[in-house]
Amino acid sequence: MSLEGAEKYKNWSKEELIARLLSYENQQKEINFLSKSSTEFHSATDTNITSVTETKPKKIRKKESRPFDITKYSQRHIALKVAYLGFNYSGFAAQNDDLSIQTVEGQLFEVLKATRLISSPKECNFSRCGRTDKGVSGMGQVVALDVRSNIPLSTEDSSKPNFSQDDKNIKSLEDQEASQKGNQFKRKTNESIEELPYIETLNRSLPDDIRVIAWAPVPSTFNARFNCISREYKYYFAKGNLNIELMREAANKFLGQHDFRNFCKIDPAKQITNFERTILSITIQPVIQQEQQSEMRDFYEVSLRGTAFLWHQVRCMMAILFLVGQQLERPSIIDELLNVEKYSAKPVYEMANDIPLVFYDCQFNQNIEWKYSRDDDLEFKTPSRLFKHFHEQWYSQRIKSLIIENFLDDIGKL
Repeated sequence: MSLEGAEKYKNWSKEELIARLLSYENQQKEINFLSKSSTEFHSATDTNITSVTETKPKKIRKKESRPFDITKYSQRHIALKVAYLGFNYSGFAAQNDDLSIQTVEGQLFEVLKATRLISSPKECNFSRCGRTDKGVSGMGQVVALDVRSNIPLSTEDSSKPNFSQDDKNIKSLEDQEASQKGNQFKRKTNESIEELPYIETLNRSLPDDIRVIAWAPVPSTFNARFNCISREYKYYFAKGNLNIELMREAANKFLGQHDFRNFCKIDPAKQITNFERTILSITIQPVIQQEQQSEMRDFYEVSLRGTAFLWHQVRCMMAILFLVGQQLERPSIIDELLNVEKYSAKPVYEMANDIPLVFYDCQFNQNIEWKYSRDDDLEFKTPSRLFKHFHEQWYSQRIKSLIIENFLDDIGKL
């Protein structure tokens, strides 16, 4: 303290000095309190800011998708009629689990699983009417399988095996109970419940060259292979210089039951011992088309119907018919090759091309009521959409064909 400051307290009494000291002490306490409060406030604020900036946002855990359990849903056995262009596929039938081999059936299975109509190809009671080879197309291929259904099931009597309404008029309930063990449910008869749109659902996801054209409810015992009584193939070819009458004469020799071991490719893995097959009908007719400038470009179709066929049987039959049409062989060659005692081993010849062959249709030993669209689909009928879809593909290919045809005409004039 300076001397000048001390001079003013020189004449103060003791009581006055004590009062002044107490006043200073009170002022200092207030200053200390305010300073402490300010420090605590800033410290708390800094802590909150640090907490906010350093806290990481919580990760939102995605719910793991549960595996699809089809047993929790109603199911029914149905048949599907499938049309496909086989040019880009290694046959119809799926090759086990080898996804690198593109097949029509493999594409169908993928879409059936993606749409959750089935859980696995191995667990859907699947059957096919026929197999087609690489490059071969199909118009009326039929498969049967168990799929998810929109119509509920009820366990009205769990003590007995119950069956869907699709089974009635096929067998009596007593026969069903004796032969069937797996299905424990009975479908409710509710006409007001609409079934799932199978055709639309599948066709939205299938490739452009595969389409489901119809579906049908079938009994649980239906098998697309073993309930089929006949299959029909068509083979298309240009007339060229072929003698159609000689080909017809030779084709008629195929009619009836014969041993076709000389008209097929032997599959060692199957160890087939019975090569007898029955040809029910065979015709060779011109394809109706626009008038052509040259008879060489007229197209014909061979329509062939039989109970069953061996591997590559139709293509081998066509190969021999072409030899007859070219007059390189007589029609009697058919009789000779059907005589397995004379020709016990297949002679060497090249099979006909696979592209012109179509698995056209199949018939069954029971009436199947095919459904081509839903009852309420009045504005856009499914067959109309299918027609438009394939018409677009036809138009594209027809334009390409027309261009090449004009090339032929111009080159022919040179």
